[in-house]
Amino acid sequence: MDARLRLCYDKWLQIGTNDTVLTWIREGINIPFVQEPPQLFMSNPIMSKPHRNFVKTEVKRLLDRGIIEKCTHVPRFISPIFVV
Repeated sequence: MDARLRLCYDKWLQIGTNDTVLTWIREGINIPFVQEPPQLFMSNPIMSKPHRNFVKTEVKRLLDRGIIEKCTHVPRFISPIFVV
């Protein structure tokens, strides 16, 4: 769940948000799989130097803000990163 939602948790509580949604905001949403998906790795596309620099800067910014975090385990799926 987006960190900004957690920052406003008290406001959600004040407006009478139900307990299920409050739990989602506080802890995130767990979506169970019927079966574990196969491990899949996809390569990133070849990017121009400006795009590579942009991606590097944005990833650092998101890490610094706590919006994303570095994986401490081998993930099941790695999606390619690209610029839109």
